[in-house]
Amino acid sequence: MTVPDRNWPAWLLMGIFATVVATSASDYSLLVPEQHRRYEMHDAIVSGTAPSPQRFRILVPWLLHPVIDAAAAYTDREQAFRRVYFAFHFAALTALIGGVYLYSRLWFSRPQSLIGALVVASTLRLVLRMGEYWDFSPIPDRSWFAPWSLLEPVFVAAALLLLARRQLAAVAGVTIAAAANSEASFLIPLFACVLPNQDRRDGPVLMALWFTVTVLIRAGVGGFQLPSVTVGENLSHLPATAVNLGLFLGAASALIVAGFAGAPRFARRALLASAVLTAAVAIYGYWWDVRLLTPLYPVVAPVLLAGIFQPGGGAGAAAADRES
Repeated sequence: MTVPDRNWPAWLLMGIFATVVATSASDYSLLVPEQHRRYEMHDAIVSGTAPSPQRFRILVPWLLHPVIDAAAAYTDREQAFRRVYFAFHFAALTALIGGVYLYSRLWFSRPQSLIGALVVASTLRLVLRMGEYWDFSPIPDRSWFAPWSLLEPVFVAAALLLLARRQLAAVAGVTIAAAANSEASFLIPLFACVLPNQDRRDGPVLMALWFTVTVLIRAGVGGFQLPSVTVGENLSHLPATAVNLGLFLGAASALIVAGFAGAPRFARRALLASAVLTAAVAIYGYWWDVRLLTPLYPVVAPVLLAGIFQPGGGAGAAAADRES
């Protein structure tokens, strides 16, 4: 049976996305036994005393801190913290799934893109769980608080959409915000360097912008330290790494392999470029912390959909894949 690709109102899609993430957002915000660790890291980032690299991931704590202060006038501060972060988690997860859907819509119909978004939504439980409901043992030290990991795929999806539409001024704005969020933002200028339909000057200009913002943040907050993750520490967590990587996209990983050859050129190049992120995680990151891989969510969605459907029913395929 063919599902008709009728026009869907925005409120309908937002309702679907909000529904599939609401429970996860609530659990991730309220049912964590050692909330004080989150409070402490949030305050340390705001005050500039957090360890590296958390110290440089300032976007979410700096934006939410005045909101928490305002909410604390009506309730105790810890409750204000939980409620404000619940609103953030809910909004960020909804935007994440919406970004996956909109990026997939460049090449796939509405029902097909919704399937891709819901496949990603079904795996979010893993990156939100990470052992927090027990004793934090599967969570790397000092990584109990990671709101930036929910925004990373949102920025990636937004940048890919804007690059496909050649809206470079907007991409520059996304690059600045993403650089204040986390180091994974380097994917955005990298995409501009390798994707079809981009001016050759765009990538270097965005790379220079990203580098400038990154250096200014580190100079302002203080410190240029690289993460100090030892190979021995990663090897000691190989069982958790194997489980978490296996569950990160689950059986959908097979669809990515099956769909790669038939995926749109733009989507294939974006996926290949994102291999730089996986290499950086392998060198500098905790292997079992799959939150580091959340920027891949929008990147893989159209490729896995190509393993099920023939691309061509989308809203912007020709513009995205045309060579400049």
